[in-house]
Amino acid sequence: MKRLDRWLVGFVLLVALAACQTAAPPDTTAPQIVSVTPADSSTGVTGAAKIKIQFSEPMDIVSTQAAYSSDSDGIKPAQVTFTWEDAGKRLVITPNAPLAYSPDEDYKTYSFTLSTAATDKAGNPLAAAKSASFSTLRTLTSNLDPERIDGVVYFSHEETNGGEESYGAGSSGTKAFAGMTDTSVGDYYCNKAFFSFALTGLPEGTEEVLAAKLGLYSTLVGDASSLSFVLDHVDFGDGLDEGDYDTPVYKTGEGTYASFGNGAITQFDVGDWVQTSFAAGDDHFQVRVSMTGTCSSSLTDSTDGYDFGTSESTNKPTLEVKYYAP
Repeated sequence: MKRLDRWLVGFVLLVALAACQTAAPPDTTAPQIVSVTPADSSTGVTGAAKIKIQFSEPMDIVSTQAAYSSDSDGIKPAQVTFTWEDAGKRLVITPNAPLAYSPDEDYKTYSFTLSTAATDKAGNPLAAAKSASFSTLRTLTSNLDPERIDGVVYFSHEETNGGEESYGAGSSGTKAFAGMTDTSVGDYYCNKAFFSFALTGLPEGTEEVLAAKLGLYSTLVGDASSLSFVLDHVDFGDGLDEGDYDTPVYKTGEGTYASFGNGAITQFDVGDWVQTSFAAGDDHFQVRVSMTGTCSSSLTDSTDGYDFGTSESTNKPTLEVKYYAP
């Protein structure tokens, strides 16, 4: 009997303690949006971007996804995939296809809204609706200035001096000659012209080069009808020296056989070459004009080839580049 009394006393105490405990209050706090990425009104957003919305607390998945809306093609509700991170506090909205860029210098803007129909786990609606917009990269065009490291690298064979051979380079003057000088006594000199443009002239945030057009002004020297020339993509660095005479063609492969005029500008499509240099992180885009075949004497006593305008000339080389950038 005493044992039963003790049990009853203990049970009564437990009930009393439970009654003294205060029940946890219900969650009545409205959730808030802490941040949105890309930030509202941001520009230069890339095609692979995702929209990320960070909340102050875990959200109800169904109501929050249903609260998202957009009239912008590419990020409409049916064109995106929803995923969740940070234990339900971050909504990630991934476009099913890469975002389109503006085809010109005007901004292409994407907008979206998350309404107060979004609720937290307790059913509390979002404190305030959120609307935001952002713009993707634009298609821009720039003319890059030629650099004063352009010039000539030459090979000389002096038969009158025991067949002595040497190389040399020069990066000053208003002309860069590509061709050869031949004498009646067997001396001959072969020249290659080099040109350079600073890729640092492209704006910060440039993503890709779409197209590029190189323009070279040439003047005929002598008779070049028996000669053929090639334009090569090369990399001679920050300055010319004699070793650049045979510098290898850049990894984009074969050059372009070129015909030049007398007192005229010849243009070349070099978009792939410029993109290759840009993607490699090069500071320069550089090309070389040289004769094809073997340079040797014909005892013609003449100078044949082309003078090209350099960065110091009135008729400078030109490089027009089209690219994606903010």
